Amino acid sequence: MTEAALQHRIQEALKAKGAIVYKTHGSMFTQAGVLDLIIGYQGRYFELEVKLPGRRLTPSQQYRLHVVTAAGCIAKVVYSVEEALMVIEGV
Repeated sequence: MTEAALQHRIQEALKAKGAIVYKTHGSMFTQAGVLDLIIGYQGRYFELEVKLPGRRLTPSQQYRLHVVTAAGCIAKVVYSVEEALMVIEGV
């Protein structure tokens, strides 16, 4: 499975739970390190970076995780649909 296919599966699963999901797209206008998915669910804000097993975060993604978490929001790296669902459900 490709990372894009995994992102799509995660988006669909989150939407099925009632989440609002926005997929970011890298471009010259996008800040470096912005995570793959921005999510609103039950009054909470999440950012998820979707990775295939064995793939690592870039330094700018690591910084973004820190910034979002420091602001009191939830930012995580996920490797499966199940992990993404556990993050938004607070497990």
